[in-house]
Amino acid sequence: MPKKRTLTKADKEERLKKHSAILKRILKKKKSIMGFDLSTTATGFYHLNLQDNEQSFGMLIKGGNDIINKRIVKILDAIDILLINSSDSIAIIEDYSFGLRGSSVAQLAELGGCVRTTLLRSNIAYLAAAPQTIKKFVLGPSRGSKVGKEFMLMQVLDTWGMKFASSDECDAFCLTKFLDELRLFINGEEYPKWKQQMYKDFIINRGLPII
Repeated sequence: MPKKRTLTKADKEERLKKHSAILKRILKKKKSIMGFDLSTTATGFYHLNLQDNEQSFGMLIKGGNDIINKRIVKILDAIDILLINSSDSIAIIEDYSFGLRGSSVAQLAELGGCVRTTLLRSNIAYLAAAPQTIKKFVLGPSRGSKVGKEFMLMQVLDTWGMKFASSDECDAFCLTKFLDELRLFINGEEYPKWKQQMYKDFIINRGLPII
């Protein structure tokens, strides 16, 4: 198998320019952002209307008593309902965590594939952000990667004044907020240097919406 070519500085600059232009064009047409923190037992969502800043959030599923297939169907049915009035949205989901072990890996992969397919079949463009990127976005560059969920909840309250009953809703908010700030960044908003670099890295490596 051939090795993946390492991007040169010129490659990265070219990709940043190209991906930024595409992302900017797509986001310009969208009226809202939907964030999904996927889990087979507790999937949270957050919806942000970019026109009037109206926000809604909640849980698509809570509890894992049913077999995995039934839980996935419940989540997909709930997403379908959300998409009825969100045809002009863009979605962002948390990508797979490589730290998972056991049956949870297969279950989350199955759910992730089904959600991605549902979004595509509904013509909803989506992006996937790595968990460590979202943690860095919320906590800053100097906080450890092993910081627990309670710190995320507290930091979100301190930074944005948003209080959530569950980490799942909180993570969905963080995903949505990340994409909202990324949208502002590619439109010229100024941010600290570490954030600028974080956004650039994301655009280069993950910045083309799947559609």
